[in-house]
Amino acid sequence: MDGDPGSVSNVVPILLICAGFVAAVVLFFRWAARDQRRYAEALAAAGFEPVEGPGPELERRLLALVQRDDGAHEVVCRHARREAGWTVFLQGIRQRGAGLELWELQPAVLAPELCVPRLTLVPRRVVGLPLGRAAGAAVAWRSGGLLRPVEFPEDPAFGTAYEVLGTDEAAVHDYLSSERRSALARMELLGLEADGDLFTFAPDETRASTPRDADWCESLASDARALVALMGSGVEP
Repeated sequence: MDGDPGSVSNVVPILLICAGFVAAVVLFFRWAARDQRRYAEALAAAGFEPVEGPGPELERRLLALVQRDDGAHEVVCRHARREAGWTVFLQGIRQRGAGLELWELQPAVLAPELCVPRLTLVPRRVVGLPLGRAAGAAVAWRSGGLLRPVEFPEDPAFGTAYEVLGTDEAAVHDYLSSERRSALARMELLGLEADGDLFTFAPDETRASTPRDADWCESLASDARALVALMGSGVEP
């Protein structure tokens, strides 16, 4: 029995669309795999080594630092770079059982010699938009009121540029000396969370959009090194 020519002509476009979709999916996964290989090579070139994870205690502290210690989130950490006196981890936080990372590859630094009061710093303007105050309010709300705004009336330029919060306003104010405030302003970070010998940071806007090559990976380590010096006894950046 001969087929209906009209039916055949209707099926052909559908088959072509399906074939095109499958081809697109295959190309996407090939591109993603190639991108991952290049990124792994860039990390290795910059001295980052594969790690199994941050470990239970560090994971607990990281989740507490960013107010995600609700039992519903976990830390994903696959690479770290160790230097004398400190280690920088490339980590992200995601909901347990989900594949979405909330902050992909946000660096976290563990430096046992540091003793930083609990503080949060966010720029008041991000990509030209006045988002800092809202971000600060969200952080304060998630902390249950433990983090409170810290004012710097003697430095209106810094107070205009950054929203700062802490659990002990006096300790944070004293810690963020004029030298430290100037150094932090020069780094133009998109965010900083610190507590004791642990801190996380978000690179500047330019760095955030740069291809992840070996220079990009090295720049993260350089920022971590600069922050360890800045937050320790010396203020160099």
